[in-house]
Amino acid sequence: MTPTLQGASAVRFARVQLAVACVAVAAIASAASPAKADLVNLVQNGNFNDTTATTIYNGVQVGTETTNSNLAAWQFTGCNSSNCGFSFLVNSNLGSTGWYDQQDGHISTPGTNPGALPVAGSNAFMSDATYETQYMYQSIAGLHVGDSYTLKFWQASFEQSGYTGGFTSSWQAGLGNGSTFNAANYGVQNSSTMTVASGGAAGWTQQTLSFVANSTSELLAFFATASSGAQPPFLLLDGVSLTDATNPVNVPEPATLTLSAACVLGLVAARRRRHAR
Repeated sequence: MTPTLQGASAVRFARVQLAVACVAVAAIASAASPAKADLVNLVQNGNFNDTTATTIYNGVQVGTETTNSNLAAWQFTGCNSSNCGFSFLVNSNLGSTGWYDQQDGHISTPGTNPGALPVAGSNAFMSDATYETQYMYQSIAGLHVGDSYTLKFWQASFEQSGYTGGFTSSWQAGLGNGSTFNAANYGVQNSSTMTVASGGAAGWTQQTLSFVANSTSELLAFFATASSGAQPPFLLLDGVSLTDATNPVNVPEPATLTLSAACVLGLVAARRRRHAR
């Protein structure tokens, strides 16, 4: 005859079984799809969706100039009362509706459309590399000194309609501190060079750069560059992310969170039943 547990012993045994099952389920869920888990992105508003920058022109939403108050998490140098350099926030209609130039009071468009935005539902940041240039930056907290961090972003470039000449362009990016944006303070690196033919565009490509953290809190900064004499050379930025490559942290998947929550609730319920006795 098989012996059976009674009373408190049975409750304790059930709690142990539930705890073991929770550990096993969590391990299985984690191992089942490790490649699908996204790494924790330390950049805020990397898709530029959190914004109050909206301009309606002839009933259509068009690109609008950026300021230090209309694009969440991001800040700019060289700002005045109406804009921060000659930079804009544009949407997926860039090729057809363009952007509103507040200084001159008219709509401008690309000479050639660089293509659909690479991140669905996002906006893109756009900067002129030769006129009223400025740095775009945000503070990154929670860094581990000495860890290597992977910076990823999408870039594209084009020449404004009505201009000719062509140019080469690239983004400079850096992670560090200091009032001077240079290699010593920020470990500045260049993205791959984009070649834009006269009146043309360089389509979207994803870039990957690597930086080492020297402090627990640093600034992530971008600066648009182009060859001399370019008219007007615009650079686009989208899908910015920064992840810890040395000690990667995964974002918990919904299924794993659901299972973990169910296990916790089960353990709490078992404990309450024990005290109720």
